[in-house]
Amino acid sequence: MHLSVLLAGTSNSVLNQGFSWAFEHHSSIKFVNASLGSSCSANAAWVVATKDIENFDFVIIDLTNNDEHQYTHGHTSVDRVLNSIFTLVEMCAEKNVIPVVVSFPRVLYFEAKRPIHDAVLSACRRLGIATFDMYSVIERAFRCSVYPVAIDTYFMDEAHLKPVISRFLGYKLITILNEIKASGKVSSENVAQSFRRIIYNDFSNIAGSEGLVRESRIVAQKFSLLLLDRMYVSPINTAGDIVALHSNAAESCAGIYIDGKRAMGPNPESLGEKRWKLLSVIRPLPNPISASESVGIHIDDEKSLGEECKYEIAGIVVQSNTITEALKVSSTPLSNMEISNRFSFDILNELNVIAAG
Repeated sequence: MHLSVLLAGTSNSVLNQGFSWAFEHHSSIKFVNASLGSSCSANAAWVVATKDIENFDFVIIDLTNNDEHQYTHGHTSVDRVLNSIFTLVEMCAEKNVIPVVVSFPRVLYFEAKRPIHDAVLSACRRLGIATFDMYSVIERAFRCSVYPVAIDTYFMDEAHLKPVISRFLGYKLITILNEIKASGKVSSENVAQSFRRIIYNDFSNIAGSEGLVRESRIVAQKFSLLLLDRMYVSPINTAGDIVALHSNAAESCAGIYIDGKRAMGPNPESLGEKRWKLLSVIRPLPNPISASESVGIHIDDEKSLGEECKYEIAGIVVQSNTITEALKVSSTPLSNMEISNRFSFDILNELNVIAAG
């Protein structure tokens, strides 16, 4: 049985020979990786707008790792993250696709509160959405290990599992996805859940800007090049709050203002990632900006970065003012499950052997 999988994630889903590698190199899987490293859950809006979701059996949503970190620093909220997740979940239901929400862990949050993770998994359990809680898997493996391991033994750094660990978990998830697909026809139902849809607005062709295309191994993206001392005006397709910006952080060396309000400062990655030319990221605005029919945009000079003042923008994410009272959710007989609970002692022991080795 062949699977088709769309992966909507962040950096854990793009690391070389990591989680996505298990899908990319599986002979019976059609796979598309729509992940953007360093991004947030607002990436869901970009996936909905740019990917043909109906062509897949599953959409894997790995979008909470960075949100937890951004929430800790006051850059997002629980409601904004849930609105992003629900928007993608509903689109899956409309296209008869099964969503699977994956929570990649960070070392810090094994000992700290994780309100984003808890809120997302609680909502998914209540609504019957399949979840894969990697915190639970790592915690269970750690408790039963006969090897001298610590939590950080499973990690490459603070925010990323070791690629060999991620790849192992990817292979195990593939086995379970095959079981879910074999369990029956996809059905959908409306459940009581209020949320505000998030909508991606393409700004890659802003009037008066220079258009350009950047491409990497993972993604090809169009951008508008914004220059100093110019005002740009672009329409938006819904009234609401601008909650995130999609930009090329590696080539954006300016602060950006929307309707006269400071939206985001200069990106430090414009120095550290300059050699790559492309770091396509969707990041939350600490203070959302209300907008209706169009927005005016300009950038300011940031000489401290020592770079030419410019900004490469691909789009903005708007959280609609309209509150939707029901959420459409798709399922199969086996899809309402916590995938982490399917990991037996033998699998956890195998994971510990890999970690200790």
